[in-house]
Amino acid sequence: MTVNFAVDRYTRCSIEPRRGPQITIASTDLRREAAYDSLEALLAAKRHTLSLAAEIIRFFARRRVFT
Repeated sequence: MTVNFAVDRYTRCSIEPRRGPQITIASTDLRREAAYDSLEALLAAKRHTLSLAAEIIRFFARRRVFT
């Protein structure tokens, strides 16, 4: 059996530079926030409060977009 379906999900993101190495990820719709002391701390973490956003950061960090 094959079940086909489509999901419409719209999202947006804003990145704001801050002083210092701290990274904060916030989700307004989920009303959740996660803070990391640095990019290295985010990359080393095994679990994330906002795992999709953390994985997107991890993806781009591997490509050195943030350096």
